[in-house]
Amino acid sequence: MKGLVILLAFLLASPSAFAISRTCTRLIDPPRVNQNTQLCADNYYPHNYPQGISIASDDLTLDCGTGVLHGKFKNSGIVIENRKGITLKNCQIANYETGIIIKN
Repeated sequence: MKGLVILLAFLLASPSAFAISRTCTRLIDPPRVNQNTQLCADNYYPHNYPQGISIASDDLTLDCGTGVLHGKFKNSGIVIENRKGITLKNCQIANYETGIIIKN
C-alpha cells in the first residue's frame, strides 16, 4: 500500500509523464489537408484561404481547435469531395457562402 501511495504521489507531482505533445499547424497556400491536422489558435482570413480548405486524403481528422476560418461571403470554408473517413472537430466557419461542402 505504501508503494502505491508513493507511486501515485510521484505521478501527480510530474504531470509531464502524461503530457501528450500536440503541435498545431498554420496552413499555407494551397490550403490542403492530407494528414491528421490540428489548427493553431488563430483567425484564418480569406486573403490566405479564398477557396477555403480542401481535404486532400481519406481517413483523416481536421481539428480546428479554437481556430476560426473567415471568408468573404463566397465559396466554401471546408471542401470534402470524393473522400471517405473524414472527421471534422471544433471547426468554426464564418462568412463563407457555404460553411462545409461534402460531395460524393
